[in-house]
Amino acid sequence: MKNQKIITILVLCCVLAAAVSASTALISLITSEKGGEYEFISLHGEKVLIFGRSLYGNNSVAMVAQGAPHDLVMLVLVIPLLLLSLYLARRGSLKGRLLMSGILGFVAFTYLLYLTLPMYNRLYLLWIIAASTSFFALILTLLGFDLEKVKNSFTDKLPVKVVGGFIIFQATMVALLWLQRLLPSFLNGSVPVGMEHYTTLPVQGLDLAFPLPLSIVAGVLLIMKKPVGYLLASAYTGFLTVLMPTLTGKIIGMMFIGVNPGPPLVIMPTFALISVILLIIVFKDIDKKQKLRQSAIN
Repeated sequence: MKNQKIITILVLCCVLAAAVSASTALISLITSEKGGEYEFISLHGEKVLIFGRSLYGNNSVAMVAQGAPHDLVMLVLVIPLLLLSLYLARRGSLKGRLLMSGILGFVAFTYLLYLTLPMYNRLYLLWIIAASTSFFALILTLLGFDLEKVKNSFTDKLPVKVVGGFIIFQATMVALLWLQRLLPSFLNGSVPVGMEHYTTLPVQGLDLAFPLPLSIVAGVLLIMKKPVGYLLASAYTGFLTVLMPTLTGKIIGMMFIGVNPGPPLVIMPTFALISVILLIIVFKDIDKKQKLRQSAIN
């Protein structure tokens, strides 16, 4: 792996910042006294129920119901997978590098959202460190790939239409979900539902600006069997394997405060399962190509 030393340092700094941030927030939540909620009238005239305790305190109850599960998944799933993928990548594993790329993309996007969405608290500097280190580790990792070698690491039997088609489909579904929320306010000038006391909608805006278009481009390029498509689609499948369980956790969190999630309660866990299955298919295809090469040499 090119730039192995600096990538390792960046990833370990990212892991440390993310682990301290997530664990500190969750501990403050667990150890805080119950109660403390109060109503707040936003600039848009919306009545918002503020959580009122722990480091999550100035956020709305709905935001905490999603933020706490996100931090929990970061601790129990994302960080262990990131460390495992780093270990594999340092041993020269292409699968490790691809998985690490996807997870680094997820971590960078997560803390970009943390820097723009929730109310400020004393963990903000840790969010900056996690966002910065994960972003630059991702860039250096991606720059270290030889695109032709990546493509040649797969067999001709990889189901590119299935993998690419799913990546495109899930991005389209999420985009339609966000546009359904944004378009009415664009057409009639109203405030989007659920903005609460926040200034804008970073999740929807950043999703529609970056990962969703990237997902569609990656899927199309993979179906066309372009070298960069194999890289982007494989990494993005890794991204989805941690994103979808995180979204599922957020949905469960919303259910705890009495919100009916509707179809996403079924859609997100299904997407999570499909993402894991496709990642296994991609990795098994890499193993199959390696075995074919070894057989040819012998």
